[in-house]
Amino acid sequence: NKPLRRLCAFAAAVMLALYCAVAAAAAGKTGSLTVLLSDGDGAAVPDILIRLYRVGEPDGTLTPEERLLPQYEGQSTADVVIAALMDGPTEDGLQALIPEGVTGITARVEDGVCQLNLPSEELDAVDADTVEQMLRGIVTSLRSLEGITAVQVYRDGTYVDAYE
Repeated sequence: NKPLRRLCAFAAAVMLALYCAVAAAAAGKTGSLTVLLSDGDGAAVPDILIRLYRVGEPDGTLTPEERLLPQYEGQSTADVVIAALMDGPTEDGLQALIPEGVTGITARVEDGVCQLNLPSEELDAVDADTVEQMLRGIVTSLRSLEGITAVQVYRDGTYVDAYE
């Protein structure tokens, strides 16, 4: 029942945000609006605007998709990006970036450097071109976050490469 309450709270927050934005625009006011959700226990859950890079159809180029997503306590912005990429796209004309069956991707941020860890066993079952495109999309998505200046890539904890 908690996911249903969360969904209802999110829908109510979106409706309120839209109402406030329309009212402000009608009054000629501009600015930004912050929407806070509750995690069900009364703690506020801020939303963050992130840019995810997905596979565009039909040519397969990386295409940005902007999403407003909740960031729960203890969850870094990198965690939000990885979770959203794992969930797949919400816009038509975009394909999933992360192949089905690849689940063990983790990320942590320290001093502006994101350490991205990929699961070797799961990726060994995927062709090299798909892995390269997935890596470019994840790195580009992570680099679009404020405060991330570089992404270090690891496979099962072993350093592979860095992108600055």
